[in-house]
Amino acid sequence: MLWISIALVAIALIAIPATAGVPPQQGGCWVTAGGTMDYGGYFSSFGGTAMTMNDKTIHGTWNHVSNDYLSPEAEEGIHFTGKVHYIVCKKFPSLPGPGIRKAIPNYVNLGGTGILNGDDGYYFDVKIFDHGEPGINLDRYVIDVYDSNKKLVVHEAGTPNDNCIADIYVTPDLAWVKDMGCITGGNINIMPPSSGHPY
Repeated sequence: MLWISIALVAIALIAIPATAGVPPQQGGCWVTAGGTMDYGGYFSSFGGTAMTMNDKTIHGTWNHVSNDYLSPEAEEGIHFTGKVHYIVCKKFPSLPGPGIRKAIPNYVNLGGTGILNGDDGYYFDVKIFDHGEPGINLDRYVIDVYDSNKKLVVHEAGTPNDNCIADIYVTPDLAWVKDMGCITGGNINIMPPSSGHPY
């Protein structure tokens, strides 16, 4: 699912939906991701890492590439690279995941600043679910990219289809989760805490 719309959004105030879960523990988390989404002949791919360090700083980079003809950069597709500045991790008890043993949260919201098709001054916000293993037709991914005026210029989500395995767990109050669709290739892993990347 992909559409382009205009919206004024203060990036610093991007909110997780009110139905979001609660933090698993005090602190952040660690996520690695790489996958693809199929829009019926047009494809997007994404990948990156984001993590909280021992000193409470946040490290991470993100990459998103799309050849979808509906993009605002239709002649050259989308190539976005970003540096992660924030990461928030939560557990939705009614939804499956994560897939890695001893990991706690199944949802991550991350984002920061980046470059779109060679031009800097952009912001991005990513929302993902790790519903288990393997990630194909299970995990969820959404990216929004905003220009320097806080105008939404890219919105891409997972592919909504009857093969999204975790849809059976989505209750009406979490309808926004189902709208995220699911990835059609790759995997998203929310990792357990470690000495270098504590929760």
